[in-house]
Amino acid sequence: VRAKVAPEGPRNPAYLLDENELLRLFPGLIVRVYREEAGCGDIRRGFRNEACLVGQRPEGESNHVR
Repeated sequence: VRAKVAPEGPRNPAYLLDENELLRLFPGLIVRVYREEAGCGDIRRGFRNEACLVGQRPEGESNHVR
């Protein structure tokens, strides 16, 4: 994510996500889990510099990519 708190990972902004960008990329999914913690809490511990989305295709949707 662009709101990095550690230097690890890509530096090129083309490979970093803006805040909530991952959610906007998959608007048709039912969100089951979403995490993007960058600077929340103790930045020395836990999930950092990454966004994670677990989504589910709504029932009845086809498998075709649109």
